Amino acid sequence: MTSVRVVERVELDRFLLPLRATAEEPIFHTTQKALEFELQEQQTAKDEASWISEGILPEHQHILDDLQNIQDNITENEASLNYLMGITEFEKFYSNISAVTANRAFDLSMKGMKAIYSIHDMRPEVDITWDKIQHYAHISNMHLNHAAEYHKFYYHVKHLNKSITHTHEQILNLFKVDQWEFCEGVPEEARKLRTILKKALEEFDYYSNESERLSTQAHSIVPIYMRSQPLSKEVEGVMLCDYDVGDFTFRAGDRVIVTSNVHQPSMEQDRNGFDQFSSSSEIPAVNITSEEAISSADSTETVEIIDIPEYVEQRRSLFESSSLPSGLSGSGPVVSPFWQVRGIADSVERTVPSVCVWITAPDADAVETAARLNEELLAKWHSTVDQLLQVACNFFRRFLNHIIQKGGVTVTDGVMLTRLFNLLEEAYPAFSSIPYNAELTRLMDTVRNMWTPTTTEVEYDVPFLLRRSDIAQYISIIELLKVSQNVLKQKKC
Repeated sequence: MTSVRVVERVELDRFLLPLRATAEEPIFHTTQKALEFELQEQQTAKDEASWISEGILPEHQHILDDLQNIQDNITENEASLNYLMGITEFEKFYSNISAVTANRAFDLSMKGMKAIYSIHDMRPEVDITWDKIQHYAHISNMHLNHAAEYHKFYYHVKHLNKSITHTHEQILNLFKVDQWEFCEGVPEEARKLRTILKKALEEFDYYSNESERLSTQAHSIVPIYMRSQPLSKEVEGVMLCDYDVGDFTFRAGDRVIVTSNVHQPSMEQDRNGFDQFSSSSEIPAVNITSEEAISSADSTETVEIIDIPEYVEQRRSLFESSSLPSGLSGSGPVVSPFWQVRGIADSVERTVPSVCVWITAPDADAVETAARLNEELLAKWHSTVDQLLQVACNFFRRFLNHIIQKGGVTVTDGVMLTRLFNLLEEAYPAFSSIPYNAELTRLMDTVRNMWTPTTTEVEYDVPFLLRRSDIAQYISIIELLKVSQNVLKQKKC
């Protein structure tokens, strides 16, 4: 007769199945409303898991652990969804822009032609003015691209660094869990070790290519934080369009010096209700407490160095950035939508919209971050290769001992076996500092004459049989190790 407790457990598992699926298979949409929907699904599942936990008796610890795991996964999912929503919230921002633009055009259109301004025929000026505004919208797309590339660069760096560390730790843990120090060196283990080596080489080769791509991209990253934080010193820029300031006209392509990007109290901003429109465009300085900054600066973890852009830390001397993290000193000045600029050979400062100016200073933080990532990759790769060499060395030592213990080996291809021994001697010289090398040489001298040829691959009553395909697996291990070492040497050069 089936136990009632077993039936209850089966029913509970069936009830937990959709919760587990929600926790383990979140759907990361790319639109605001879809992300809000998924976030609601995650929160509902989390609430249900919490509600079920309250009714589980303490003796059913395995069920409580399962429910806790579901809730932990959902917490991670919620953080990821909120992270993506930090991007998709721009849907609201650009929707508001379209509404404000439409409202302004509608308001101007509805004003009667009997107003005092109607005495002048300004049709050409109206057309040209709207053309310029449309051009600003086009230019803003370039600034949007700069912001997107900046964020994607740092996110890819962070994710790649995490992947490198994960692969490194995964390989080390794999050898510990499977207890490779007690292996027998048989063909089945050789195939498994070859698979591990091949996968590790492919993954690190991929990481290397990605690191090189990011290093190249770093030189084209625009320091967008200079647009949102008060400048600590003058920086160079380029005018992206013509702009008439009344007594002077800047031309597209003119090189300029940005002398200030903060709000100028003397600037007139109350014409035609401009204050109301521009207030939403003012960007407050990044607000970071001194405790948070010091905590970040004192961190010695590589992932923290890579994860946190330097411009939010106090260690400014490393990159000599022109961006002052004013949030560190309390309530700093507010960045203005209008900047003070002057021509390269001019001493007169003039005010222009910030959208018209492209700051050309390279992002030293991005270049330095990419360099650190590459150093981290090489260090992890070198450590992994060293571990693989030691595991392989122990594996071949156990392999040779296995031949001796079996009283010899029967092979279908003596030439390939001889080649295997020669490759082993080349890979592990007798006087190398790696452990077991001298023992490997002694063991190879012992087993060189302990093999018997056979013309059939059918297993019969022999202590140890090595087919041609088996020997190929052992040879492949050595060749993969050589490739890994050579590639690593090339990357270090």
